Amino acid sequence: MKRLLPCVLILFLLTVGVANALDVPKYKIKLECLNGCHHIIHDPIKGTVYYIKVTNAGNVKDTIILKAYPEVGIEGVMMGKIEPCKVTLDVGESKIIKLFVKGDAFTKPGNYVVKVTAVSQNNTKVRASIITITTVLGLRLDIISPTKLKPANAGFYKKPHDISVMVMIYINGLKQSRNTIEEKALFKVFEVYIGKKKAKIKSIKPIFPIARNLSNRLFPGLFKLLITPPAQDKSGLYDLTVKVSLRLWNTSYVASDTEEKAVYYAGIVPPTPTPSPIPTITIPPPNICIVKIPRKTVMISNENYTIPVEVINSKNITGLYIRLKYNPRVIKVINVKTSLNGSSLYYTIANSSIGVILTNTNGITAKKPLDVVYLVFKTLRVGFTPIDITDVELSDENFKPFKPMVVDGLIKVTIKGDFNGNGRIDIGDIARVAYMIIGKIPKDPRADFNNNGRVDIGDLAKIAYYLLGKIDKL
Repeated sequence: MKRLLPCVLILFLLTVGVANALDVPKYKIKLECLNGCHHIIHDPIKGTVYYIKVTNAGNVKDTIILKAYPEVGIEGVMMGKIEPCKVTLDVGESKIIKLFVKGDAFTKPGNYVVKVTAVSQNNTKVRASIITITTVLGLRLDIISPTKLKPANAGFYKKPHDISVMVMIYINGLKQSRNTIEEKALFKVFEVYIGKKKAKIKSIKPIFPIARNLSNRLFPGLFKLLITPPAQDKSGLYDLTVKVSLRLWNTSYVASDTEEKAVYYAGIVPPTPTPSPIPTITIPPPNICIVKIPRKTVMISNENYTIPVEVINSKNITGLYIRLKYNPRVIKVINVKTSLNGSSLYYTIANSSIGVILTNTNGITAKKPLDVVYLVFKTLRVGFTPIDITDVELSDENFKPFKPMVVDGLIKVTIKGDFNGNGRIDIGDIARVAYMIIGKIPKDPRADFNNNGRVDIGDLAKIAYYLLGKIDKL
């Protein structure tokens, strides 16, 4: 019995020790990036989103605090923001959090690291981390037209005719000297492909050339390419691809964009009209109703702007249905309104599209352009956005619907102080402010750079010193 007592005691102590060990709380965190830890983007302002899975790998319920570094936005960096930044998880439970990585207008091309750290609230020594790498490219190209919604007609597939292609070039974070852009930045190659075949470029015309300001920032340009499409093996819709190479300060940048089913080839040869030997009386064509959105240039600011939807050659129009599409990265449409008497207006605004229905009991009649509705918008960034009419229908005096001709619009958002809309601040803008002060032209509230409620000599001095480089911003 005396010999068994020590064995029993040891067994008892071992049992108690194991039980106590099982009761000891164990904290452990596991992080996993579900959509990859390396993203490549063109637009640092839009940024990217990482989906991170957080798992409680311990044996007790835990609250986990998540942080992203750098958390404070500094000019020229990519900053991380976590939603949600705090989660409570049961044993073995997981939740997905979002890491938003964004930059600003001064973010340069390159690789940016954002580190996510998870810390246990109950035991701050327990933590886990994961590293994300976001690569910002310096050059981006967007095809503006033709598009899948409005393809270009290249004619007979064996012998196509010339078509136009509109492209927008964004240069992000690339520095430039005070010399003209053409001296250091040269477009080496524009390449256009329709399907898998290369098209011939006949001309390149800058609608809005790439511009710079005195902070050496380059802003986007809009270019029109006149191309001869290649012959195809059969009729149908073909993809359009545009590539561009930019050489700047001995460094090459390449960008491309593809628009699906953007070029249409017809399957039959259009008949060639034969002249009639009998003299005919020329009858003027009937007036064709047109729905048009004009081009407009505005400065980036906090104020609201408007752009009209116009009708031309209309007679007793009783209703209008229209759908529009725009670039939500450049502008934000906040309202739709009308000033026509007898009108009822209904509209919807989505992320990048607008739907409008307008009825008028007086009948809309106008030979010259008449503003039927206005789009109210705010500017978000410097750039361009087309205002595309994706669908439109009018109702005549007998309430029969018909399709009018359409003319798409364009909004250019330029920098503060650019009154002549050429994408930079120059002597023309300074002279305009001087003429405002002496009353030769109406005063523009946007010229109130010192925010004293009026346009005066102080505003003229400020924009002049900006052009001379003595101050960095207006």
